[in-house]
Amino acid sequence: MDILKYLNEILDFLWNNRQWVFSGIGVPFLAWIFAKIITRRHTKFKINISLGFIVIQAGTLEAQLPTLNITITNIGKQSVFIRKPILKLSRKIDGYNTFSSINFGENIAFPYELAPGQEYSKSFQGNDLRRSILSKLEDGDKIWFLIQDTFGKKHYTKKLLASDIKQHFKTTQQNLGAA
Repeated sequence: MDILKYLNEILDFLWNNRQWVFSGIGVPFLAWIFAKIITRRHTKFKINISLGFIVIQAGTLEAQLPTLNITITNIGKQSVFIRKPILKLSRKIDGYNTFSSINFGENIAFPYELAPGQEYSKSFQGNDLRRSILSKLEDGDKIWFLIQDTFGKKHYTKKLLASDIKQHFKTTQQNLGAA
């Protein structure tokens, strides 16, 4: 019997103070809604930069061309638009350390939409990079990519040493000469 009386008092108190109760419930609910809105703008990418080569075959002849590769994977839960990847350097060449006008050699319009789980990959041929950038870098200089989403958030790849890239290109060229 005391329990019913006690519960009745609690319900009366809550009813008489319903504005206070609803604001107590409403504030956390609004905070949850705002958190969901903010996290919807949060983009998640897995970005890899790597060295590789393209194998070209013509009849019995085979050639390996060195490449610098970038792969961007949307690991988020919603589609995201990315801007054109930008090549960054640790040191300026001809007054610039950012190269956004890299020839992607494909008919992709940027901003480019990445659906959840979708990836964008691009390989840059070593000869093009060597002529325009690598020949002007010191061995200790670093190269990486900057990827920006349409929310303005910046994402970076790991940095590669210019000496490692030059060595990879040299090794691939030696393999080409041996073939």
